[in-house]
Amino acid sequence: MTLKKQFNLFSWILFSVYGFSQTNFVKGYFITNENDRVECLINDISWKENPTIFEFKLNEGTEIQKKGISEVKEFGIGELIRYIRTDINIDRSFRDGESEISDRKPNYVKQTVFIEVLIDGLASLYVYKEDKDKWFFFKSGIDSEIQQLIYRKYFPKKGSIEEYSPFRQQLKFAGNCSNISSDRLKKVEYTQNDLGSIFLKYNSCRSSKQTSFVGNRDRGLFTFTLRPGLEFNDISLSTSFPRLNYEAKLGYRLGFEMEKLFLMQDRRWALIIEPTFKYLALDRDGENDGLETMELPIGVRHYFTPNLGNGFFLDASYVLDLSVLNNSFTGGIGYKHKSNLSIQGKISQRKNLEKAFVDIEGNLNTYTIILGYSF
Repeated sequence: MTLKKQFNLFSWILFSVYGFSQTNFVKGYFITNENDRVECLINDISWKENPTIFEFKLNEGTEIQKKGISEVKEFGIGELIRYIRTDINIDRSFRDGESEISDRKPNYVKQTVFIEVLIDGLASLYVYKEDKDKWFFFKSGIDSEIQQLIYRKYFPKKGSIEEYSPFRQQLKFAGNCSNISSDRLKKVEYTQNDLGSIFLKYNSCRSSKQTSFVGNRDRGLFTFTLRPGLEFNDISLSTSFPRLNYEAKLGYRLGFEMEKLFLMQDRRWALIIEPTFKYLALDRDGENDGLETMELPIGVRHYFTPNLGNGFFLDASYVLDLSVLNNSFTGGIGYKHKSNLSIQGKISQRKNLEKAFVDIEGNLNTYTIILGYSF
């Protein structure tokens, strides 16, 4: 296969996976203005900004519909994400210093938005995203209103920049908990992880039932797996060499797989890349003969169970050889247990072995058993 054909094939694999990932209708719900809950399939586009509209289908095979902020009180996708409609007073002052604001006083604008729920409990944390900016909101009681946690940078005079951060005082309700020190509240940063830890600890302290959406979307999307294995090699000669007698012997391999899961179809599809070291063992007229190789399989994997549950998977890869053998294809079936243990059987075939062994013309079939541990 020429280099151009290899590049075209590799590009086709990547763009096929990318194309699959763009239309991603997954199980979700929305609540109408009449408080009716509608189970449906929502197009999960991994919103970078808080939406005002979303696409959905009532079930597979039905037409795509849209709902806007005036029609829906709430919508969500399982444990991944949840938006609720609410009226907020928001100060959009830029926090990165790009706009030279001389007054530290917030400039509030009232707006109806779909606000993203990060933590839902006795104390709840929310976020509103626009462009590259994030503004965090909270409420500290069941009947309290959602308020903005205020943090802004301003320029009292030319050449100087100061911070106005009353959000730490707004969190004083959490100071009554033994697991949150006053020093911790003084040092809390205006970030999702730092604020989220305060709200989680507070709800735990108050024995409040809570649901966290922080980090759920990214959990398990990238997986790294150590994959040692044994290989059984079989040579099929296309020409006869009376003076030579080759027999396949047991070989071994060690791979480090990087897997990128896509959210489509409940995380059933993934892109896989696995740099692999192999030792190809052969017996040549009673003498050991072998070859060390490095290869880079790139391919796709399909899980038969959603969201990395226990179950079987299939994958196929195009193998870029980084040593002296030709590129090839490989595929296999495996089983994953508890998201971190796996076993897989694979098969591959290499042709034109004369690149590595000058006196051999033929094919090499390889059958591999691989154990995997993900972390």
